[in-house]
Amino acid sequence: MNELMSSSNSVSITTAAIMTALNYRDELEKASGSADNMRRQIKDYLEDAASAMGRVCAFVVFFLVLLRLLEHYTGAWGAAAGVVELTNGILRLTPGRRGFVLASSLLGWGGLSVHCQTAAVTAGSGMRLGRYLAAKAVQSVLAALLALLAAPLVL
Repeated sequence: MNELMSSSNSVSITTAAIMTALNYRDELEKASGSADNMRRQIKDYLEDAASAMGRVCAFVVFFLVLLRLLEHYTGAWGAAAGVVELTNGILRLTPGRRGFVLASSLLGWGGLSVHCQTAAVTAGSGMRLGRYLAAKAVQSVLAALLALLAAPLVL
């Protein structure tokens, strides 16, 4: 207010007070709009995160049930279960060189459950699932080869 009055002799104290009040009101509106925008963005981010988490959990449960049904009706899958669902496949491996190499390969592959989770989370991102699956297959083979080389050193 003092700044307005000192810049011009023709500005009365009433005019300076009104202009200062209007300026503060404008700043308040800007700050309020920013806060509302931030609240809206946080709400959207939390909703997106909860939705993604729900999709991931749904695939975990779906593939666990699928694996149990396959085992029940077709017999034991053993380590091949890891192609479908990583954790259950890894848990069925036996200790030793063969188990070590298979674990490495399965970890490189990730399992169909993980691939579906990835597809659900990255939907709409433009990522090509075919390229992703090809890269995971290559990663699985490379991981197995590296495990074969490393097995004598670590086992």
